[in-house]
Amino acid sequence: MNGTIFLVVFFIGIVMGGIVNRFVRCIPAELPLIKVKKIRIHDMTKLSLVKVFSMDRYLDLKRGLLLCDTKKLVQNTTVVLAHGLIYVLLFIKFGFSLLFIKYCFLISVLFVIGLIDFATQYVYSSTIMVGAIGGIVFTVMECFQFRTWPSDAVLGAVVGFLIIGLIVWITGGMGEGDIEIAALCGLFTGLTGSLLTIFFSFILGGIVGVILLSYRKKGRKDEMAFGPYLALGAIITIFLGHELFAIYLQWI
Repeated sequence: MNGTIFLVVFFIGIVMGGIVNRFVRCIPAELPLIKVKKIRIHDMTKLSLVKVFSMDRYLDLKRGLLLCDTKKLVQNTTVVLAHGLIYVLLFIKFGFSLLFIKYCFLISVLFVIGLIDFATQYVYSSTIMVGAIGGIVFTVMECFQFRTWPSDAVLGAVVGFLIIGLIVWITGGMGEGDIEIAALCGLFTGLTGSLLTIFFSFILGGIVGVILLSYRKKGRKDEMAFGPYLALGAIITIFLGHELFAIYLQWI
């Protein structure tokens, strides 16, 4: 029975991964998210199982032949499979609960924001707005379920906003979109989670920055999207944040 439940959760995850891929492709290009396209049966026979499974319009039909960008195929398939795995891990950690649904939503939104930011170095307000509305809805639901005030969520959002906002104001080394991402993560993870998200994001960003400088892929003055590291920091916080931070405190 447990195996069946895990398969169902994994399937839901890969479906959401396909939707995320669609959003990542369509939002920067300002394409419609839903588009009906007629494909002849003759053309359908040319689609391999792997290409159909990737669930995204990175496939182009030209002169009746399927042209596929291999790099895009790998990225999209990775996102789909990663979503399935992450959803299963969330289910193992939280069970079928409000927290499970809440973090599934957050991680999917962060995938969209992070991948777009990585590719374009731009954070779209529409993606932040969707995440913020979802965060408010989940916060209200938690208040009713646990009979608490939303102080932790509000503090998390405010602290994330202020810390990254202060860094942007002083150094100019980040974009305003990073402020919004930090606030969004804090809204979902609370005060402690907000601090841990920022902590882990700077560690990850620093490691990647050093590697890129070492291999001369980036110069000291080159811009680097920080949104993906905030997203990864939030994911680490959800799964292992408190445990890793406790270990860190023992070493200092």
